[in-house]
Amino acid sequence: ASGIAHEIDDPADEIVFNSSLLGEVWRDAGKVLQGHYRERGDFSVGALRFSEVMKVVPELLSGITGGARRIKKTVEGLKDLSRSDGGDRGREFDVNRAVARAVSALSGRIKGYTDNFHVECAVGLPRVRGSALEIEQVVENLVVSALRALNDRSRGIWVSTAYDRGRGEVEIAVKDEGLGM
Repeated sequence: ASGIAHEIDDPADEIVFNSSLLGEVWRDAGKVLQGHYRERGDFSVGALRFSEVMKVVPELLSGITGGARRIKKTVEGLKDLSRSDGGDRGREFDVNRAVARAVSALSGRIKGYTDNFHVECAVGLPRVRGSALEIEQVVENLVVSALRALNDRSRGIWVSTAYDRGRGEVEIAVKDEGLGM
């Protein structure tokens, strides 16, 4: 697992760096192309119309960067798993912080799918024992699935944390107004 993790880590770093650089290039080039669009109207860029490209390219770049960052988190999980101490699975962590990191990693993608995204973290949650990285990955996967289920930007997603005193359990919930199960 450790060897595979190291082989994956370098290309993932390269993707994160290059997609961030491409984002900066696109922001500058997009301004020039928008001027051309205002003066002469819509035109083709590759197989798409510029009016579509202006919406799609930032989402694509955000998706590439976010995907590479998720790969890097998975690689870190493989590295943790391969360590003799079992990684961070038995450490205490703050669930609200793990949820915030997961949502932050997906912020560009979230903005591309919905105008109605909410995070409600309970105050004073007890720390839990486990793997913060694994919880982040679960939350990211649930949010990405919820985003894909939305059929309209006005549809919402709610991520929340709570503490059930009766059961002594910290809970994370992801609810959406999308189509599906």
